[in-house]
Amino acid sequence: MKIIHTENRYNIFEGSMTITDQLEAKVYSVRFDPDAGLYLEDYGEISVNEKKIYGQHQEKLEKIFRAFGSFNRNFGVLLSGEKGMGKTLFIRMTAVEALRRGIPVIVVDKYYEGISTFLRKIDQEVLILFDEFEKRFGEDHNTCGINNGPGMGFGMNHQSISGMMFSHQTELLELFDGISSGKKMFVLTCNEISTINNYLIDRPGRIHYHFRFTYPTPKEIMLYSRDNIKPEYQDQCRTILNYSFMTKISYDALRAIIFEINSGVSVEEAVNDLNISRDVRSSPEFAVSLHFRNRSSSAPQMNMLNFFNEDFASIAIKYRKRKMKQRVITIDFLLKDLEFKEHSFQFKLPVDKIQNIYCEDSRDNDDYDPEEMLEKDGLEYILFEKRYF
Repeated sequence: MKIIHTENRYNIFEGSMTITDQLEAKVYSVRFDPDAGLYLEDYGEISVNEKKIYGQHQEKLEKIFRAFGSFNRNFGVLLSGEKGMGKTLFIRMTAVEALRRGIPVIVVDKYYEGISTFLRKIDQEVLILFDEFEKRFGEDHNTCGINNGPGMGFGMNHQSISGMMFSHQTELLELFDGISSGKKMFVLTCNEISTINNYLIDRPGRIHYHFRFTYPTPKEIMLYSRDNIKPEYQDQCRTILNYSFMTKISYDALRAIIFEINSGVSVEEAVNDLNISRDVRSSPEFAVSLHFRNRSSSAPQMNMLNFFNEDFASIAIKYRKRKMKQRVITIDFLLKDLEFKEHSFQFKLPVDKIQNIYCEDSRDNDDYDPEEMLEKDGLEYILFEKRYF
């Protein structure tokens, strides 16, 4: 038997016990016991299995630990972005780096009443991870509390759900403020930034960094494909790049497509069978500009590509013939005819690869011929630059 005496309270425990002043540098999770209250338990190992990290993960990782080392108070980092963008990978990288530096890691994967007070008592440097913060502290977390009342039922409207969600996030504000004991780094991930309490947004005193994770760029898609597709299927790299024109493609989707390709499946079959979006309405935006031989190029215009099928696409772009009003002309082309410019990671469509040019607002008595006009003006190629938001 072991007796722990704190002030006027005596807690009796069976079995062996070790009392230390500091948490060991390993991974813990917060748990609740009706008799003992909140406590930490071993979480298990967190590792990074990827052989190569793409994007700016490593640079941002070094940045947050460099800043954390300069702070003398709590320090917060918010990672936002849609599913499959690499937030979970980054949070695992953060945990591994913290352990390497001798900093304990605490995973918060449930809401418990009084959790803010419990975490404030930890009087040493720790990394506290809130993966999918809006879910852990969102509208369904009443099922995770200590004193759970009736489940969410017919009396709960949207406003009460929203209010409950933000009230539990509000509970953590003082913890993030840095007025608690010890120095803690908080890393939060979220898929829906609109579900995050407004008092955490635009408040660098609480959340110092907000890293926004977006879809991989053409450069990253090409590098990832070349590194991970087997040599005998390398010709599929360009097909994947073409597919990224039609929809926003996440790292999760890219990884799944390449797994299928390495099994001998075509990109088309993989996309048809995988649980990924093929909605062309989610197509990314492109800055499109016309480039000429004998005159300056047109200013880039933002454009959503319109797809007739998986290979055939069109753009609508504003153009003015001299001394005539501005018109909207439509240009049709094949995705396979786009040339990928690796030095700039843009896409170039040579003029001789254009399938069709027409103007829908021309009149019968109008001599406006967009194809003839662009030829006379010396159009050489059309440049596409993918934009990310």
